[in-house]
Amino acid sequence: MDKKISFIIELLNSKKISVSQKEKILLLSVNELKRLNINEDKIMSEIQALKLRIDAIVNAKKKLSSLDSDSFQNIIKDDLGLQNHTINLTKKKKHSPKTMVKFLYNFSIGEKFKWFTHNPEGLSEFDYESYVNSANQDYNLVTGWNINNVTYHNVKNFIINTGDKHKTNIYGKGNIKLSWRDVKKWCKEHPNEHPYNAELDGDLFKKYINQFKQIIEFRTDEADLTFNIRIKKLIRSLVGGDIIISFSESFNDIGQSVKLFCDTNLLFNAIQQISEWILANKAKSSDVEVNLKNCDEFYILEIIHRNSYLSIPIDDVKLLGLSGDFDKVRKMLFSVADWEIIAQLKYNENIQALKIICLDENTKLQDNLMSSNIIETNNENVNYVKHVLKLYKTQNL
Repeated sequence: MDKKISFIIELLNSKKISVSQKEKILLLSVNELKRLNINEDKIMSEIQALKLRIDAIVNAKKKLSSLDSDSFQNIIKDDLGLQNHTINLTKKKKHSPKTMVKFLYNFSIGEKFKWFTHNPEGLSEFDYESYVNSANQDYNLVTGWNINNVTYHNVKNFIINTGDKHKTNIYGKGNIKLSWRDVKKWCKEHPNEHPYNAELDGDLFKKYINQFKQIIEFRTDEADLTFNIRIKKLIRSLVGGDIIISFSESFNDIGQSVKLFCDTNLLFNAIQQISEWILANKAKSSDVEVNLKNCDEFYILEIIHRNSYLSIPIDDVKLLGLSGDFDKVRKMLFSVADWEIIAQLKYNENIQALKIICLDENTKLQDNLMSSNIIETNNENVNYVKHVLKLYKTQNL
C-alpha cells in the first residue's frame, strides 16, 4: 500500500501530467482503495495523506488551483459513499524553536529537571523514585505540543525508564551507554543520595550526565566543546580536503562564548546534509564561508557556498521542500532552528535570485507532512547559495 501511495504522489508531482489527468488519477485511486476492501478508517487515512500532499502543491502552484480542498473532499466522499464520515487528523504542530529552548532550559533552572544534570552540592536529600516519577508526570506539559518528536524521545530516553531498547543517541558517537534507569538500583542502596558521583562499571555517573548535556546545549565550561570548536570540527570532518573553508572573524569571536540550549543532534544532522549538498556541487565552486551573527534574541549561523548556484527550474516542485533530502532536513530542524536559503538560480537562460523560506513561524506539520516552502524572487545580485540558520536564546521565552 505504501508503494502505491508513493507512486500516486509521484504522478501528482509530475509536471508532465495535466490537471484533468490528475483529477482522473485521484478518482482511480479512490476506486483502487475500495477494490482492496480496506476498512473505512484505513481508506480515509490513505486518502488524507494524498489530500494533504495535494493541498500543499495546490497552494504553491497556481496551475493546480482547480484542485481546491473542498472539491477534492466532495469527490472523495461522494464516490465512497462516506458523506457522513468525519476525517480525524492529528493536531497540527507549529514550528517553534522557542518551545525546544524553553523545554531544555528546564535542565538549568527547573527544579523538577535541574537535578538530572547538575552536581547536587547543597541538595540535602534526593529521592530517586519521587523525582523521576514527578518528571514523568510533567513531561508532556513541559515539552509542549510543538516540540520536535526526535527531541522529545531522545531526552526522555535518558531521564525516564522507557525500556532498555530505547537509548539516547549522541551525534557521531552512537548511544549513551548508561542513563538514569541504570542508577535505580544504586539509589535504592544509597537512600537520599544523588547518583551524580555514583560509580558504575568503573566510571562515575557524571560522565554520562555530561554526555547528555552535549546533546541539549552548547556550553563554555570546556574549551574543546564550545560552539565554534564543535561546528568547526563538524564541518571540516564532513567536507574533507576538497572544499576550502573559511570561518569568519565574527564566527570565532562570538562562537567561543555562545551559551545555547539546542538539540545538537538534529542541528548537526542538518548541517551534515547541507555539507553533502555542497560536496555534490563542488564542481561549481570549492569556496565555503561560515559566519555567525549575534542578535538580541538569537544567533544567526550562515553557511555560504560562494560562486555556487541552484540548477533547477523555478517551477520545479522540489523547491517546495515536500520530498527527498529537502523534506528530511526541514523535519530535522523543525522546532530547532529557523531556516532559509538565499541563492542564485541558473537554469537554461534563466538567472534569478531566490529566497526560500524553509522554516519560520508559519510552517506547520501534520501527519508527518509539512506545509510547503515559501519562495520569493528578487533582483539582488547573488553569487552564492547561503543557508541561514536562526538559533534562539533563552530571552523572552
